Amino acid sequence: MRKFCVNCGAELGKDAKFCTKCGSKVESEAKNINTVPAVKEKKNKKVAVIAVAAVILLTIAIIIFVTLIQPMLNYNSAMEIFIKGNYEEAKAAFTELGDYKDSYEMITECDYRIATELYDKAEYEEAISAFTALNGYGDSDYMIADCEYMIAVEKMKAGDYSGAIHYFEKIADHKDSEKLLTECKNIISEEKYQNALSLLEEGKLDESLKVFGEIKDYKDSGEHIETIKKEQKYQKALGLMDEAKYKEALEIFKEIEDYKDSAKKIKTCNNKINGSSSSGKSSSGAFKVERSKTEIDQGVVKKEYRVTCKNCGATQHITINFGTYQSSVGKEIKCKTCLKKGYVTFS
Repeated sequence: MRKFCVNCGAELGKDAKFCTKCGSKVESEAKNINTVPAVKEKKNKKVAVIAVAAVILLTIAIIIFVTLIQPMLNYNSAMEIFIKGNYEEAKAAFTELGDYKDSYEMITECDYRIATELYDKAEYEEAISAFTALNGYGDSDYMIADCEYMIAVEKMKAGDYSGAIHYFEKIADHKDSEKLLTECKNIISEEKYQNALSLLEEGKLDESLKVFGEIKDYKDSGEHIETIKKEQKYQKALGLMDEAKYKEALEIFKEIEDYKDSAKKIKTCNNKINGSSSSGKSSSGAFKVERSKTEIDQGVVKKEYRVTCKNCGATQHITINFGTYQSSVGKEIKCKTCLKKGYVTFS
């Protein structure tokens, strides 16, 4: 009859006292062949226990890898991408990491670097939007101001001084913005000043006054404004005299008594009102006036008129020089034929 070791199941020799495989002492009554299934069952249980332990260890290893090792590898990979300057790609990688380590902070840093790249490429409007979205992160507020400064400088170089002023006024304390703001305003004021002077030379008092009003604190614009207003009143008063409305003219001349010959005109109006003109002038309707030609010589407007005496029909040509502020000139005319006199307003 065949015998087997009760410890390991190995077949034993006929007279064996120890198992040649595991070294166990052979019992006096060795198991026969019918005991093999029991040995195998014991062996299978041992294998099952080992298998379960292996599965548990593998599961633990997977959990450790997924929760610790893989995120660490992904984080390191994202940092490498960031260091290479691929900020859009790095941002996506850090976003996938969620709250792992400082991933959220790195996402914000990526946004900052992206905004800085826009600044470096002179895409200032886009950079402003990007820095604004960072809500004060790092020196984002300073960079916003610097973007606006660069836009203003570009507009200034391009001659868009109004556009430059818009930005410089927003960042007056940034760098030399206040100085450049003043320069832009002065350039615009000078352009308007020269335009106003040109309008004056052309006798366009109303238009000139409007432009000077926009720059009343620049150079002597305030003085020009006062002079133009006086000239307007003076011309209005002359027109009233031309219409023989001496009382109305008198009141206006009194308002500008120190302007030109207003004091003399006051006396003339009083004489007309009192009916004793010391100037010997006849009514303004004594002559018919027609302009024949106009010339401008070094800013002086020269106008030539054909003057016809309504009394005798004789004609004469008269040239009148208009000053900077003059749109009309009053002058006493005497007919060379009939010696008739009259006060005529030339415009």
